[in-house]
Amino acid sequence: ENLKQAVALYQNLQFPQARDMFLQVISPSSPFEVTRDQRVTAYEYLGAILATSGRADSAETYFRAAIERDPFADLDPNVFTAKERGSFAQAKLKTFKVGARQLVADTLDPQTDHITISAVTTHAATLQIMVASLTDSTFFPLYSADNDGLRQVQWNGTTPRGTLVPPGQYELLVRGQSTLDPGRADSAIVYFDVTHLYE
Repeated sequence: ENLKQAVALYQNLQFPQARDMFLQVISPSSPFEVTRDQRVTAYEYLGAILATSGRADSAETYFRAAIERDPFADLDPNVFTAKERGSFAQAKLKTFKVGARQLVADTLDPQTDHITISAVTTHAATLQIMVASLTDSTFFPLYSADNDGLRQVQWNGTTPRGTLVPPGQYELLVRGQSTLDPGRADSAIVYFDVTHLYE
């Protein structure tokens, strides 16, 4: 409810009041539990308010806090101004993070269907997306190349040889190496299960 009120104040250009409410949301002394997504939203709007008021360094601090918690974070051009989005883009260039979305449970026919795997790098990087079994030696890449931003890869549940992956527990391992700052790397892991269904 506080977030909704703060967003409404921002939309009505009541920036000082909106800023105070967003700060209440992320305050360590807040009596309410704040989810990661709620905290990211507050950081995005705080950064936008500061960018609009010409405080670029402070805006970058909040934008980077949002990006570090959610590498998929971005500013909607229908909500935020070009100046605010430009400041956010600068924060992305200075913050290297890799992210991977949780897989949605699905039933696939490997001959006709696929699942979409979504990964992201916050700026230009080399990216690897790999499938690794936690119970046997199955391990292979789904993607290995340069990347900048969102990367979606389709997978039908088979190995590079075209055989079905064995049933069991797996991890989707996403690794990135920044090309802007070669010394910086990051990774993310998503766990999932594979079962086989037969008629």
